[in-house]
Amino acid sequence: MEPARRELPSDEVLATIKEDICGLLEVMTFPSEVTVEVVDYTVSSRISGDHEEALVGNEGRTLDSLQYLLRKMMSRRLPDRMMLSLDVGNYREQRAE
Repeated sequence: MEPARRELPSDEVLATIKEDICGLLEVMTFPSEVTVEVVDYTVSSRISGDHEEALVGNEGRTLDSLQYLLRKMMSRRLPDRMMLSLDVGNYREQRAE
């Protein structure tokens, strides 16, 4: 029996996620560069630019809050059990090390 194929988000959904992140950053007055891609069944979003320190916040709290908000905003657009991660610069990667 073949394993169940997981549904991946369409390019349109990925573009919408990017637009929503950019819109949120504009409202916060922190315009930044945003990339969105699917990596290992996770929608991985990265923000880079002049406002990285402010977007990470104290001990990553602002970043965690932004990721939570983004997950809530996108929950209806993403396939079931699809994860969404948000990173600013390489904060999460550096913190893991």
